[in-house]
Amino acid sequence: KGPGLVFISLPAAFYEMGILGNVFAVFFFIALAFAGLTSSVSLVEPMVQYFIDRFGWSRLKASLGMGFFFWFLGIFAILSNIDGAKEFLTWGSKNFFDWVDYVTAAIMLPLGGLIMAVFVGFVIPESEVEKVVKPQLKWAYKPWYFSLRYITPVAMFVVMLSLMGVI
Repeated sequence: KGPGLVFISLPAAFYEMGILGNVFAVFFFIALAFAGLTSSVSLVEPMVQYFIDRFGWSRLKASLGMGFFFWFLGIFAILSNIDGAKEFLTWGSKNFFDWVDYVTAAIMLPLGGLIMAVFVGFVIPESEVEKVVKPQLKWAYKPWYFSLRYITPVAMFVVMLSLMGVI
């Protein structure tokens, strides 16, 4: 699962394929690097735009600033799994990488889903939501909207509590 599959199991499978596996591995990991890079651009763009709007920075300066910031965090994530450095980057039972993973997967993602469901279900007028969603859902719009307002927030809250280990 996750990094173990990509960086342990797949290289072993490529190795078993012989010389053809080496060729596939090179292309696979180049494609994986480009997928990560292009995905990160869309994740960093709101922060880049914030620095442009708030502080009048150029796009280049804001992009480089965000790039170095996340590069710096990445160095800590790498060091948190290396003997000799990990004892300085461990708090409680988790190292820096595990804390970042926990906060994003167990708190931020479910909380983002909960906030979005509440915002779309209760803040945006239903007529606006209906204009955008009903053409795709047709007869399923009403059950979807009910689910969005009353089932999804509760489910996301339960998921978040479960991932946090509360329930």
